[in-house]
Amino acid sequence: SGLESAYLAALTVLGSASKMRFNPMNGGGVQSHTLIRLHDLVGSYACGQAGYAPLLSTSKSIAIGQHASSSDAYKEASDHNVDQSSQEMSNIMSEHNLTIRGYAMHALTNALSNVVYHGEDFPLLPKPSCESLMTTEFLEQIADDLSGATRPPIASLGSAHEATYAARFLHLIAAYSEEGFYFTNGAIVGTPPRPIYGLLERARIAGSSCHRALELESQVAQTAIGGKF
Repeated sequence: SGLESAYLAALTVLGSASKMRFNPMNGGGVQSHTLIRLHDLVGSYACGQAGYAPLLSTSKSIAIGQHASSSDAYKEASDHNVDQSSQEMSNIMSEHNLTIRGYAMHALTNALSNVVYHGEDFPLLPKPSCESLMTTEFLEQIADDLSGATRPPIASLGSAHEATYAARFLHLIAAYSEEGFYFTNGAIVGTPPRPIYGLLERARIAGSSCHRALELESQVAQTAIGGKF
């Protein structure tokens, strides 16, 4: 069924060693492969580890090498152009990485939602522990997203859109398991240290004036991490 397929996909995104059976094109009978690569990719992208930075230094080195035999004046002008191109490339990559991370957070929260709200329909399918989502590093990233609640849309920085997914993640991971609840309940993040609950309140207030989804998700998250499991 559609729900079963969606649930299996959710387990894969969250780290379950789900298996897929298929008939290879070159014959040889039915084979079984474990789907873990998707979980690794979504997790790294959600943590902001898109990994495109090396392209900057590579492109700059190539450009400099192309002009190695030029005069000093031409080299100076070329270096200026290379620096300008590198900055433009950096801006493009920052916007691209933010977009990719947004897709990852969307996939992650959808997967958590499927398991939280439909887990009872599939009691024989054990859910992953999601330990990789309950780390200080990841929580700090979520806190950074929440901090963008009052920020206008900027290419290289998160805004209310990212804050909405961050709030949704917090309420879902708190509802996911007892470990998730205790991980988020009373959590302190940032420098100087601030309670995550306070960031949600700030996001809720910002959402009440300009972003209804952010307001609602922040309210639900506050209830989820502030109550009892």
